Amino acid sequence: MDAVSPSLQISEENLLTRFAGALTFRDIEFESEEFNRRFHVRGADERFATAFCDARMMNWLLRHGEGYGFEVAGDRLCWTDRVSPAEMVHLLGTAKTFREQIPAVVRSLYPK
Repeated sequence: MDAVSPSLQISEENLLTRFAGALTFRDIEFESEEFNRRFHVRGADERFATAFCDARMMNWLLRHGEGYGFEVAGDRLCWTDRVSPAEMVHLLGTAKTFREQIPAVVRSLYPK
């Protein structure tokens, strides 16, 4: 990513993340109720999170993010449970298309 990225984690909402949210480990909320129900977003810089998770990114995550977690900070972009070698192509394709969804404004607001 051609930007200095504060830490941001996007993962599927689950019982554990809901419980953590109740204990003040709140996630960042967005205008899309469906997105908020399905994903847990955590990061220290809320401004970065809202620039990163624009409508296009949220739409992509709603369509393609199931089963994956995404993290930006340094060189980490995407994670999932251990996959077989045959599944690596799909994982790398998902990471590539996730990277392509990163809004251009992120590069201008958080330049290297």
